[in-house]
Amino acid sequence: MTRIQSKEVDKVDKRAYRVFLTNKALEVKPYVHETLLEWADIITSGLSEKEAETALGLLKKMAANAVVNNDRKK
Repeated sequence: MTRIQSKEVDKVDKRAYRVFLTNKALEVKPYVHETLLEWADIITSGLSEKEAETALGLLKKMAANAVVNNDRKK
């Protein structure tokens, strides 16, 4: 499988890493973006703008809860 990101140690702060997209990732980025937009249109079909915003807000909260739960298990 082709890597889509690379990382290198930050030159100023050796504790940090700088993360970059590879050339392969840059090639497929437009396709991925278009696919995500199409998927968003599909899953919000029939929802008002307000309903779609509410759903997105709820999903963000749910994702944050999942991250917190996952962090507790480490």
